[in-house]
Amino acid sequence: MNTAFAKANAAGDVDGVVNLFSDDAVLSPPGTPALRGGLAIRDYWSQEIPAAAAAGVTLAFATDSDVSVVGDLGWESGSVTISDKSGTVMDRAKYLTIFRRGADGGWLMLRDIYNSDRAPAPATPEAPTG
Repeated sequence: MNTAFAKANAAGDVDGVVNLFSDDAVLSPPGTPALRGGLAIRDYWSQEIPAAAAAGVTLAFATDSDVSVVGDLGWESGSVTISDKSGTVMDRAKYLTIFRRGADGGWLMLRDIYNSDRAPAPATPEAPTG
């Protein structure tokens, strides 16, 4: 699934990414409230993926992720390196994804959360009022 996600992201294929999620999935990207359901997830990726593809951003998922399956649920935690078109590393991130097996035996993302390994920017002090 990581290979499919990375290829679709690089190609600017929003449908290719969105189709990896179940209709009742929850996506929790950094800096935004959780996105519930296929329409909210499509709206998010419709903004993110074309911009990343146009900029030549690539994703390289580490091959040492932790994976487990219990019945029709599975999870994976791992890391990803995000690079620009020159190959310069822009960021490294970690993720945790829960999958559900469908009636056809295929897996879809049910819950997905990811965040940067970089420290957050320092808070900007508010200007005094009054």
